[in-house]
Order: sequence, then C-alpha cells, then structure tokens
Amino acid sequence: MEAGTGPGVAERLAAAPIDLSVFDSKGRAAYVYFDLARAWAQADGPRDDQALRALDTAERLASVRIRHDPIARDLLLILDQRAQRRTWELDSLRHRFGIGGPVSPNAKGANTGG
Repeated sequence: MEAGTGPGVAERLAAAPIDLSVFDSKGRAAYVYFDLARAWAQADGPRDDQALRALDTAERLASVRIRHDPIARDLLLILDQRAQRRTWELDSLRHRFGIGGPVSPNAKGANTGG
C-alpha cells in the first residue's frame, strides 16, 4: 500500500468480506479498516466514499485509538478537502474527530436534510 498500490489492494479486500471474528481485539480489526480507508484514498478522489465508510467503520470499532491517530486525522482532512459536496458521513466523522467546520473549498453547502 505504501508504494501507491492501495486501490488494487482495496478492491481485492472488498471482493471478500472481512471476518472480524478472526481478530482478538476490536483495535486490530479497526486498523484493518483504517488501512483499507488509506488504500481507497490513494485513488485520489474517485474512491473517497469507500475511504470514508472504511474510516467510519474503523472509528466505530476503536474510537479513541482512531480519533487520536495523527494519520487518521490527516486522512480525514484530506478527504474533507477533496469533497465535492457535504455529506452526513463526512460531517459526522469530522464531529467525532473534533475537527470543526468544513475545510473543503469544493464543498457545495451542508447536507442538513432541509
């Protein structure tokens, strides 16, 4: 993944669902999803929805570990900057990570449901 092969690796992982029962802790399972989020994000935009979902899953499995991980925080900021529009998922993650206000110059209004 570090060599930029992330999207291909993510596609292979997505083809077979991840069995979380094989991990002996939620923290380890969370980092599998965190790595998956990083892999999807290497596509530089077209797979950002998948990256957000994987990061969200990682955060739900081990919220304190993921929220305080500097690479996870940077990844969320990158995804936010690339966002073409505001989404509930992105806003929710930003709120849970304690990252206030939209930073995306591309975002077109907030998705507030109204």
